[in-house]
Amino acid sequence: MTPLVTRATPLREGERMDADEFMRRYERMPEGVRAQLIEGVVHVPPPASGDDHGQPQSELNYLMVCYQRHTPGVLVYTASTVRLGRGDVPEPDLAMRVMSGGLSRMVGGYITGPPELATEIAASSDSVDRNAKLRAYQEAGIPEYIIWRTLRRLLEWHALDGGIYAPLPPGPDGILRSGVFPGFWLDPAALLARDAARSDAVLARGIASPEHAAFVARLRAAMEAEGRP
Repeated sequence: MTPLVTRATPLREGERMDADEFMRRYERMPEGVRAQLIEGVVHVPPPASGDDHGQPQSELNYLMVCYQRHTPGVLVYTASTVRLGRGDVPEPDLAMRVMSGGLSRMVGGYITGPPELATEIAASSDSVDRNAKLRAYQEAGIPEYIIWRTLRRLLEWHALDGGIYAPLPPGPDGILRSGVFPGFWLDPAALLARDAARSDAVLARGIASPEHAAFVARLRAAMEAEGRP
């Protein structure tokens, strides 16, 4: 007898469900289908444009990966499923987490718990990223959240303060400096102007800073304590 093949009901925009039901159905979707669960509601993103989403994401991904390469114990993820809670299974455009002693862990191949930094490239998703997703990330305790609002030419960096997101203030030089990842410095003006050379130079200064060296030493000690190479 031919075995019966059971197919999951396709996820549809606006459906309500919990994380377990979402993951059960999502894992059985065809390869390449993307969906997220935010505050118990399914969101199926439209195709992303190259100019307003793909290219900015590529630039920010490059900077985050450069930071990762100079910061053993830190990992960067692109469009990876994150299990935050019963009603929230987002896929941040970019996320960065600490491996040893961090807030999240890997369970069944998925990030479980809040990564230290989540980033969204907000073009067509601007309303969701700045409202429902911001609330979900805040409630889950993601320490920092970057929203690059490409259509409005704005880069917003939110940091938890007493459990509530507040704007991360730039320094007198206009540079934004992560409080969670010492040495991860961004020049918002350079990013918005697509000035890659300036962005690279600012990040290089952050990586060369004493606070970054101290952070790397703490990460190495944490990894050694866990027996990581």
